[in-house]
Amino acid sequence: MSRRKLIDYVPHYYNELLESREILSAEDAEIAKLNASIDDLLLQFNVSTATWGLREWERICGVETDDNKPLEERRSVIKSKLRGYGVTTVDHIKNVTESFNVSDTEIEEHFDTYTIVVKFFSNRNTPTNMDDVVNALWEIVPAHLKFSLKNIVGLRVGTNYGVATQSGQKVMLRPKMTTELKGTATTYTASTVVSGDVTTLYPNTAQ
Repeated sequence: MSRRKLIDYVPHYYNELLESREILSAEDAEIAKLNASIDDLLLQFNVSTATWGLREWERICGVETDDNKPLEERRSVIKSKLRGYGVTTVDHIKNVTESFNVSDTEIEEHFDTYTIVVKFFSNRNTPTNMDDVVNALWEIVPAHLKFSLKNIVGLRVGTNYGVATQSGQKVMLRPKMTTELKGTATTYTASTVVSGDVTTLYPNTAQ
């Protein structure tokens, strides 16, 4: 939808005067620039849409500014900082990890080895800035725990259950008739198991 021009808001005879048309045209261009600047400013208040305003977000969150990094990576670091406050739980770790544009993760706890395993279930969603992911997790994972990052190439293992049920009961009808409604139940089970290659992203065993 195109924006209406200033000439559309004044009486029609203004359009017949060259001076009026030129003045309104010049003012219209400046107002369009002003509106564009306002829209751009509003974008800076959201980390997901900020561009030049990321520098201020980084200052607030205590993140060192690196203009050579892609905008998405800088946004991910800021989001991880904003989500990093609070008590460290499995959901908390998952929330911080998914701030790095990862939509499908799973957290495993191994109490016997004091280890947390963070799994990414798609190579397409693996963060490109793994160093930032590791640093973010080091800040929230308790010091007595170790953690590792693993990438799972393939589909997840899943089992789905479906149940269709109709219950039955006896209903007394007047004057003296008894009708029994019989019920049935059917269970449907479907499972999908697809194995995948597991790649350890951190720690790097080659180092």
